[in-house]
Amino acid sequence: TIESLRRLVAGSAANQAAACNEGHLCDCLNSLLRGRRRGQELRVLRATAGLVTALLGPEVAAAPALDAGCLSDAYVECYLRRQSEPEAEPIGFEFYHAYLRLRDLCGGQFPAGRRLATASPAELREARAFYHAGSDSVELLMSGQLHRVHFLLADRRRYLRQEIQDRFKYEVD
Repeated sequence: TIESLRRLVAGSAANQAAACNEGHLCDCLNSLLRGRRRGQELRVLRATAGLVTALLGPEVAAAPALDAGCLSDAYVECYLRRQSEPEAEPIGFEFYHAYLRLRDLCGGQFPAGRRLATASPAELREARAFYHAGSDSVELLMSGQLHRVHFLLADRRRYLRQEIQDRFKYEVD
């Protein structure tokens, strides 16, 4: 199952390297994401998002051959389904953060030949704005390398005054 693959990939750096170096796992994931239909069961989307997240973990030094367009289409679909199926929203955030992690691994520029999103530009813009507003990132030094970690924000306006938010933004290193 997809969940078993996620556990294998998340298990150790050696397992992850073997899966990525072979390229078969990325090919299968791209195929799975390309072949999915709108309205696919959320459990399949959740499991796929977990596998993609594990594949893009902090031990990864180079970008695996995942298609950014497939990830974009997945988070757009979750965005569109969030009204009728609230459990789709966190899955969309997971795909969005995977998209950002892949972009970071590619140095901010996706290589030529990667598939473009098939979602309409308006849907893509709207979904990105929604997920961007609910996300943040922090850079962490791990094993001598700087890694950006993207995460879902709690409603920080409920907890911190604007003055504290600004101070944190400009003074925390």
